Amino acid sequence: MPVDIPGLRQKRAEKQDRMEQIVAQAANEDRDMSEVEKLAFDELGTEVDALSDQIERAEKVQKLKAATAVPVTADALRPAAAPAPAEARAPEEKGIVLARIVRSLIAERGSARAAQQFAVEQWGPEGEVVAKALAAGSSAAGGFLVPDQYSAEIIELLYERTVVRRAGPRTIPLAGSTLIPKLTAGVAAGYVGENQDIPKSEPTFGQIRLTERKLAVLVPISNDLIRTSSPRADALVRDDIVAGMSVTEDQHFLRGIGTGNGPKGLRYWAAAENLIASTGTTSDKIETDLAAMVNALEGNNVAMVRPVWIMSARSKNALYVRRDAGGALTFADVREGRLWGYPIFTTNSIPTNLGIGANETEIYLVDMADVILGDANAIQIDASDAAAYYDGATLVSAYSQDQTVIRAIARHDLAVRHDQSVAVLTGAAW
Repeated sequence: MPVDIPGLRQKRAEKQDRMEQIVAQAANEDRDMSEVEKLAFDELGTEVDALSDQIERAEKVQKLKAATAVPVTADALRPAAAPAPAEARAPEEKGIVLARIVRSLIAERGSARAAQQFAVEQWGPEGEVVAKALAAGSSAAGGFLVPDQYSAEIIELLYERTVVRRAGPRTIPLAGSTLIPKLTAGVAAGYVGENQDIPKSEPTFGQIRLTERKLAVLVPISNDLIRTSSPRADALVRDDIVAGMSVTEDQHFLRGIGTGNGPKGLRYWAAAENLIASTGTTSDKIETDLAAMVNALEGNNVAMVRPVWIMSARSKNALYVRRDAGGALTFADVREGRLWGYPIFTTNSIPTNLGIGANETEIYLVDMADVILGDANAIQIDASDAAAYYDGATLVSAYSQDQTVIRAIARHDLAVRHDQSVAVLTGAAW
């Protein structure tokens, strides 16, 4: 069977486009590529090189055949009907392969080998990508480890959903645990007189340990939905997994106390002196509070490389509409998405019902250059049609509802290299 050279070229072009998109996204956001993006970029580059080699070999065979061709009869010279032009297949959406891996495993009750055949029968040529991913993954106790490439796509989608990831922490790969150095005291300088020795001064360092924290999310899916081959079903499975992870992740990255199984959040990484109590709700008081937060960082020699504000939508909107006695906007730059020149990120994961009156919230100012996020590469998937889950009000039986419960497990941890790089305004009633 002849090799489809145009098809190979099309695949190579699609992968090159994806590489360009990764580079362009980082350039547009004026930042270095994240570790996840670098991993995806390198894997795509390897695939492009492999396709180029395959194309080169196929073209060589084609030339050899042409060189040894024999004359043909007159009948063979008659023009044949022109073949229909091949349609270029659109690149797959991020996370769709993982969603199809999930559906295939569910359909074949966790058997990766049987799931490969199911994927090909369900999605045709596109299912071959899923089958290959199923072959490349590995079974683990209680589940299936999705290959890094497709796990990375889900982690990449989390950057769009979680405020801490969107704010731009430094990301590193994480396997088990990793020690990160932190500066605990800088070099001291001083003036000396003539013929006097310069006093010895050295920076002192400490270490922070990042440890894999297991985030598990349960996603109930209709068995009728699993049986359909609609692309909408794939997107729904993917989006439910991402949504379940993103909400819990943000809550812990912001306010996790770090004493249990979850990571310590920014609120509890902040130095005690950087917890600043709100002085009031008037414009003057708010200005005083914001100045105190900025001083908490700048006064402790925080580099302010990537400082951001993180707050609830309520707080941002209160600043958005606030005007002085003459009707002028008090915080006009909020309408440009910034406050004191620093970008604002909003999230519902910061409560607005804190304090005695249950109407208070918190405001964060963080230099994200000092925030380290470690991500393990593989996401673990397993499923059960006999499990039960809590829907927020009652315990639901998946079996009686003709559902399958998906459990997705990701592993990560968060740390701050300099605890003075986080300031938190507490008791804000605006």
